[in-house]
Amino acid sequence: MKLDAIKIRVDELVILADSTLATTYTSFDDKYIKSEAFSEFRSASLSFLKSVFGTDHPFYTDFSKEVRDISPYMVEKGKGILKAAKQEIYGGWIFTVKALVSAEIFSDFLEMAEYLLNEGYKDP
Repeated sequence: MKLDAIKIRVDELVILADSTLATTYTSFDDKYIKSEAFSEFRSASLSFLKSVFGTDHPFYTDFSKEVRDISPYMVEKGKGILKAAKQEIYGGWIFTVKALVSAEIFSDFLEMAEYLLNEGYKDP
């Protein structure tokens, strides 16, 4: 998944949170969200957070635990989590230690290969 696609998707999910909140209605002095809108918002957000950050990341675990009930309050909590993820994505903090180590090792191999080629060490 390319970073630009991730940025577009997180923006879409924040907008989806707003459109989900727009379905708020009152029944017996309590506020609710239309269930279809809530289900779409929750499922799409969990799928995104799992794909980008993994199931052990606080963004995913917090969203999964905190955004459960069909209420505006829950959607607002979910929107806050998505906005935090958005800041991490746009700030360039979306990486893992494993990815950094892999990139460093790959870079070392490229440097080694270039050195060996320059020194004439090549298959006949």
